[in-house]
Amino acid sequence: MPTSPDVLTAYVDAADTVVALVERIGPVDARWDGPGLGHWTLRDLVGHTGLALSNVLTYADRPAGVEDIGSAEAYYALDASQTGEGADDAAIDRRARDAGVALGTDPPAAFRALAHRTVARVDGADPDALVRCVAGGIRLGAYVATRTAELVLHGYDIAAAVDVAVLFSDRALAETATVLARTGVARGTGPRLVLALSGRGRLPDGYGVF
Repeated sequence: MPTSPDVLTAYVDAADTVVALVERIGPVDARWDGPGLGHWTLRDLVGHTGLALSNVLTYADRPAGVEDIGSAEAYYALDASQTGEGADDAAIDRRARDAGVALGTDPPAAFRALAHRTVARVDGADPDALVRCVAGGIRLGAYVATRTAELVLHGYDIAAAVDVAVLFSDRALAETATVLARTGVARGTGPRLVLALSGRGRLPDGYGVF
C-alpha cells in the first residue's frame, strides 16, 4: 500500500515547531549549559533532537535495494542494538554532546539551518523510496515517521527544560500518536493500550512503548 505524502508533511510540521521553540532560547543564553533531560544539558538535548533532522538528511541519499523494516513500528520494535536508540548509553550521550557542540556559538541559527536543509530535501520526495538507515532498508516515509515522533517528544522535553509552552500541529501529534500506539501493539501491549485509551482500563505507572 503506498505511503501517504502526509507522513512527510507531519514531519515538516514538527520540524518547523521545534525550530520556533529553539529560537525562543537566546544564542548566548546561560540555559544552554543548564539542565536539559536527565544528565544532559540543554545543549545536549537540542543536539540530540537535531539528529532527527541530520539522520533524515543523510539516509534520504542512501538508497537501499531490500526492505528490511516494514514500518515505523517495526523499526521501534527492533532490539535497541540494531537501531542505536538505546543500546549503548555512553555512545548515545557522546552523540548528543557532539551534536550539541556542533551547534556552535549560535545554536538556534545552526538548528534552523539544519532543519531548512532537511525540509528542502524531503519536500516532494517519494515517501515509498527505499533508503538505508542504521538498521537496514526502510521506506523513507516509515523512517521519517519515527523521526516525527522524536521531534515531538523531544520538543516537549525542550519546552519543559526552558519552561515554555509548545504547540504541535494536529497532524504531527496524530502521526506521533499513531507511531506510539502501533509500537505498543508491536511490543505486545496492544490490549492494555486499547482498553486504557477507551476508558476501559488503566495503564500501569511507568508504562511506555520504548
